[in-house]
Parts: sequence; C-alpha cells; structure tokens
Amino acid sequence: CNAGDSCSLSLRLVQPKVDDDGNKSRNSKRRRIWKRRVEDRVFTGTTYLLPPVGLSVISDIDDTIKLSNVLDKKELMRNTFLEEFKCVPGMSELYQSWNERG
Repeated sequence: CNAGDSCSLSLRLVQPKVDDDGNKSRNSKRRRIWKRRVEDRVFTGTTYLLPPVGLSVISDIDDTIKLSNVLDKKELMRNTFLEEFKCVPGMSELYQSWNERG
C-alpha cells in the first residue's frame, strides 16, 4: 500500500478450543490483539470475539447517536468541532432497552 491508496488485509480468527463438555480451554481469550506489517507500515488493532448467541449491534455514531448532519460538510464540521454534543432523540433509551433484554 502506498500513501493515499486504499489497503485491505485478511485476518484468520481461530475458534477457541472447547473440551468435551463445551467449556472453553484456559488458553482461549475473548480479546485478540493483532499486528500486521505492510511494507514499512504496521497496523494494529483489537478484535473482540463475541459469543455465538445473543444480539450484537454494530453502529456508527454520526446521525445515529449524535446529531451531526453528515450530508452537509460545513454543518458536520461545525457539529463535530464547535458545537456541544446533541443526542439523536430516543436513541439512548433504545440502546438501553436492548441492553436490558440481553
């Protein structure tokens, strides 16, 4: 990858070992730290492994949690750097209700 180019990388995540009773081995981790070297740059990140059951919500912040007005670049910059944080009405309650349901 060169400066200004988009890059991609693949990570192979291995499922934690499980014993005959369905319990994870002591060596399994819910969090994996990874590092990848591409030419002269190193990319690092953390991957959180989620249980195979339950509800997972993946969301951005702009105009979902925070009023940003991403369709207007000037307004987006103003809301990001100059204005106080303004919540999207009802979203806090919605996320809390999802959390209570598990």
